[in-house]
Amino acid sequence: MVLSGAASTSATADNAGNYTFAGLPNGSYMVTPKHTGYAFTPGNQSATVSGANITGVNFTANAVPVAPTITTQPANQTVDGGTDGNLCGGGSRDGTAGLPVAEERGQHRRSDFG
Repeated sequence: MVLSGAASTSATADNAGNYTFAGLPNGSYMVTPKHTGYAFTPGNQSATVSGANITGVNFTANAVPVAPTITTQPANQTVDGGTDGNLCGGGSRDGTAGLPVAEERGQHRRSDFG
């Protein structure tokens, strides 16, 4: 919660949504709720302090939908041979065998690909 006007300060609402700005001098204020990921109705409210506590400055919070992050893969990828590692995978055209294992230097026999 952000308070502006005759004085400026901020406060954090508790789990029940209660907040307090204590020790304010008399004057006109604007109360604005702020919390990442939420939109509030109304967006702010005015209040006037005149020697007494003020209650009923309430807001309704609604979670803002977050668009998913989509990461695309490059159109092509290069695999350099010359390592001693093996590349293994699963599945084949007929679903009965795994992909061929990459031999040293990335070499494959034509028969490896069915």
